[in-house]
Amino acid sequence: MKPLPWLFMLLWVGCSEPERVEPVAGVEIGEESAVLEERAEALSYPVVPALDMEPFAELAEQLATMRGAERGTNEVLLVGERLLFERDRQVLLVSGDVRLVTDEGWLRGDEMQAVMDAKGALQQVIAVGAVRGVQGERELAGDRLEYDWRAGGADLWGRAVIQEVGRRLSGEQVLVEGGTSGRLVCRPNAWLELEGLGDGGGRMDIRAREVVVDRMAKRVDFRERVRLRDEQGAMNCEALTLQLKETWELDWLRAESRVVLQYGDVMAEADTVEYVENTGRALLLGDPKLLQGRSVVRADRIQFWPVEQRVVCEPNARAVIFPDVEAWKQMRAELSADE
Repeated sequence: MKPLPWLFMLLWVGCSEPERVEPVAGVEIGEESAVLEERAEALSYPVVPALDMEPFAELAEQLATMRGAERGTNEVLLVGERLLFERDRQVLLVSGDVRLVTDEGWLRGDEMQAVMDAKGALQQVIAVGAVRGVQGERELAGDRLEYDWRAGGADLWGRAVIQEVGRRLSGEQVLVEGGTSGRLVCRPNAWLELEGLGDGGGRMDIRAREVVVDRMAKRVDFRERVRLRDEQGAMNCEALTLQLKETWELDWLRAESRVVLQYGDVMAEADTVEYVENTGRALLLGDPKLLQGRSVVRADRIQFWPVEQRVVCEPNARAVIFPDVEAWKQMRAELSADE
């Protein structure tokens, strides 16, 4: 058997005499049976007295009344899951499925800020996150809305959409001036859809860098890279004005700067094109030319009736009865650009 030196060392350490422990002066060791016990003196009164709710009774009653109250005429109701009032800024912060209700409609958003003056009158509302709203016959949607309560103006940002009966305006930003009867300014990448135009109740789709809708004057102005498409044809230009009737049907239009249009198999090019809905006539000015089939006509002024397929060229009219292939290709390319 091999020796186990570590085992003997362990036995030696375990069996040796213990060291003597000298007593510490001033310390007495009591008997093992002694038990240290100290009883706390019982308190004859509660630590926290009963809370006096009398000062809060009126506030509690007001809160209960507000919780069950309904909105009255000319009043604004603001509802959400969380509410914070910053007195120094006079700002009310509401979050969590926020709803604002007035006599004219409602507004929803993930969060809202209501800015008030020193007297508590509402000055401005800022809504962010999935903003939706209705004001009369108008619907709106966007990512952020800043609404001037007194002036009635609004600034809608991020996938902004304002929709009314027969009209839908969308873009990256829409400015609303003067409430429901003021102007709408949409930019950039503006897109206006109109329905119920003309006798056939057709639909018109127009895009531009900027669109200004003057609802009082029933006029719409388009600026820069204008692209018009409807059921009869298409038109490209740099500036376009639509004058609408009281019922928002088309009265007349005027297109300017590098105008290219197509109606059926007819294509035309001019500096200016004017069209009147009642007469059904288009007037082309500024070195106009018109191509149809194998014919190319030019003049100082060209009158064109699209439905009747009638053309009047005067003065200095010139007609070429063979296909102007290069001119046709160029006009088609311009018309098809950025469709």
